Amino acid sequence: SALRVLAEVKMGLGAYRSALRDLDLAYAQLEPLSIKPLALDYRGVFLCRADVLWLIAECLVCIGDEAQLPRASQVLATSLGLYQDADDDVGRAVALQLKGHLLMMTGKMVDAYKCLSESILLLQRAEDLDRLAETLCLRAQLGIGMCNLAMAREDLESALGILRAQGNLVTQSIAWRLTAECEMAVNDHHRAHEALLQCKKFARAVFSEFLEATAEQLLGDLFTNSCVPGETKPQLDKAWQHL
Repeated sequence: SALRVLAEVKMGLGAYRSALRDLDLAYAQLEPLSIKPLALDYRGVFLCRADVLWLIAECLVCIGDEAQLPRASQVLATSLGLYQDADDDVGRAVALQLKGHLLMMTGKMVDAYKCLSESILLLQRAEDLDRLAETLCLRAQLGIGMCNLAMAREDLESALGILRAQGNLVTQSIAWRLTAECEMAVNDHHRAHEALLQCKKFARAVFSEFLEATAEQLLGDLFTNSCVPGETKPQLDKAWQHL
């Protein structure tokens, strides 16, 4: 619907609360279609509803209001059920990726790992490489948070292998940043520095001030840990300017 398209534009601009209002209206328009005794494309209706619910959940997660996270979880569960009814593996995988992210936000790391692993299997089967790389990066982030650096490195190597062929520059920047975090965790300052330079290169290629700022911030942390304090403040000043 037009409301959904408008909401997706608003989400791209970061206006998640406004997008959420449009999506709630869009879902209210779709819901009666699934119960009318008409010769409708029921699979199409299920998929439309599932997509709108997934977007609602994404808005709730991006807004980051803890009071709304239970609603996000409930909406995602309904979306997953609809994708399953419609036999849409990619839809299920994307919903599971967001569910994994939500579980990470609420500290349920083991459950998050299970969701992300199931999402990865579905995306591998569907050969959806862009989303597969994104999900591998998210599971790598989880691995870093759980201090399982071997798992994180394996996922990042797989993601970067895909991304070199696919050319998704935003995800490449994120993957290199996470690689730098892995190297910093084991005090390999040289490899961390190289990874952050790659992160900055891809951030600049997509004109992302936020991604470049995170790279500058990590470079500041790296110089502090490497006992090069004179370089720390200039890097953090650069991060502040980007933010």
